[in-house]
Amino acid sequence: MFSKDELIRFIFYWFIPPGLKPVLVKAYKSVIFVNFEIDLTPASMGYPDPVEEAKREKIRLNFYLKENAIYQNRHLGKKLFILCNGPSIKAEDLSVLKGEICMGVSNFYKHAEYGQIKPLYHVTPNVFYENLRLANPDPVQSLKDWFSEMEKCTCEAELFFGSRQMSFIEEHSFFQNRAVHFLELESQERIPNENNVDITQAIPPVQSVPIVCLILGIYMGFKEIYLLGVDHTELIADSYEYFFDRKTMAFKDPSVTKDNKLNDKKINILESYTFLWRQYLGILEVAEKRGISIINLNKHSVLDVFPKGSLTEALIYN
Repeated sequence: MFSKDELIRFIFYWFIPPGLKPVLVKAYKSVIFVNFEIDLTPASMGYPDPVEEAKREKIRLNFYLKENAIYQNRHLGKKLFILCNGPSIKAEDLSVLKGEICMGVSNFYKHAEYGQIKPLYHVTPNVFYENLRLANPDPVQSLKDWFSEMEKCTCEAELFFGSRQMSFIEEHSFFQNRAVHFLELESQERIPNENNVDITQAIPPVQSVPIVCLILGIYMGFKEIYLLGVDHTELIADSYEYFFDRKTMAFKDPSVTKDNKLNDKKINILESYTFLWRQYLGILEVAEKRGISIINLNKHSVLDVFPKGSLTEALIYN
């Protein structure tokens, strides 16, 4: 049972708006106890102080960001294949990528040839609980299920996550004995440029994982970067499809309806993709300045920022 003082602190902390607390405390002291002192801090109620927690988390994140420096120019002059989840990838024989440097994303480990390709890297951007809650009754369990599946299926890939998942992964001890790195997708400049494609500091927030992969590829020093499964055909087909059955995902995507339609008004979708295209254009400008070629290997992709090519051509080209 709560004591009287504990009950007062509980009510004040959880139910009274911050602006009213000083007024009510003053009134309480003047009417009931002249020398009454009330501690309204989270620590007084046994809860972690959010300010102190944020400071500690920032220190841990800065440590992770400094560690990312090991990737600078790691693959200087090499070739990278970024493997995304668009349905066009079903038409490709990906077994030919065995021995190539590949980077998978999100649920790409569901591909039948993942075990043959064994991508060296696996990238997952920030996952926001508030979005998961819209379609998943228990978003924490959904995220646990997804990460458990990812941990089992991504072989020995080195993992990159958005920093929003740092505390969750640490708390639940996921990906033990794996190379895990975090990216701060929080820079104030939202369009990629020469100054914000450094993964030891904040990089632009993204709404599509290929942007993260392209920033990583540039930072790692690749000379040629090839995109597979980057379709964006949802803009013209009015449906959002993957190469796998969406029902096999560990969580439901609130941005998509049951019949795979984008769950938003057309004007919002167009504005969102306009911003995404600007990010692609920012990436292209950085790549051109550094003499890096980026080729989209789906000739039917809606993404028209980068020149198109084929997987066969990419493997032959030196």
